[in-house]
Amino acid sequence: MSDALKETPLTFVVGLPRSATSWLGQILGSHPDHAYLNEPDVVLKGDYPHTSDEEHPEARAHLESLIDLSHPRAAGHRPVLPKSYRGPIAHRTRQAIIYGLKACERFIPALQDTSIPALCDMRGVARVIKSVSMLGRARAWNAAAPHARWVLILRHPCGHAHSTRRGQASGLLPGNIPLGFEECPVAAKYGITRERLEEMTEAERLAWRWAILNENAMDCLDGVHIISHDVLAADPIGESKKLFKALELSWHPQVEAFLSSSTAKDGSYFRPTRLPMKAANSWRESFTEQDEVLNAIALTRAMQLFR
Repeated sequence: MSDALKETPLTFVVGLPRSATSWLGQILGSHPDHAYLNEPDVVLKGDYPHTSDEEHPEARAHLESLIDLSHPRAAGHRPVLPKSYRGPIAHRTRQAIIYGLKACERFIPALQDTSIPALCDMRGVARVIKSVSMLGRARAWNAAAPHARWVLILRHPCGHAHSTRRGQASGLLPGNIPLGFEECPVAAKYGITRERLEEMTEAERLAWRWAILNENAMDCLDGVHIISHDVLAADPIGESKKLFKALELSWHPQVEAFLSSSTAKDGSYFRPTRLPMKAANSWRESFTEQDEVLNAIALTRAMQLFR
């Protein structure tokens, strides 16, 4: 492992899409000592083996590139909060750049790829990296960064499936989830193959993706902290404080202020602002495919956490 990666405190927030990963990532990233990176592995994809527990140089090099990524999608997430490692003038300058780029990118699409300057020395600054696409790569990343902390957020499978189906129905998400998760070792445990998945309904496929990828993460991430979206939604400040303590991170008023603002109103489909209990429980009244989801994965390890 390079000195840069070894000397960078890392906290990974992982989970499936539509599982409140963005909200939880920003809760941890709102601390003034932390730099938040939103899905840098979507901007910079790596190609290397990901089903082995052995350390791969390609995976390590990929992580080394991700922690310093300056692409707006990764480094330009809003709100832009003050940081202890960046002076007030640099903070205001960087804030203006991020908001200015966001305001203009609709008219000048090329600005979407403009690098955002750090305007400070980032060596040794703690990173919080949120990803919804690396659950299948959990083994490779765990081996590449053995010093990292891991937080896995689990949303009830019906809540996850309901939110995904809403996105599909409105055209905000592709009509069918991509396959490939059946390559995880966990899939063989339950006899899940591509052929079986192709015969299932979309709700059943969503259920199995939820069960396989979450169980894969639970199996291979060292000391992973599992947090329930339902529990976090019921008590955002209390549960966040518990998580910070478990991760041996200090609490800060700026985190509490972010929590208050992010739970004050409903946001759009892709925004992390939310009325937490409404988001957690909306499926209970309106999701017509509950039985398909629950019956499909009733005996899986991940599902047992919700019993």
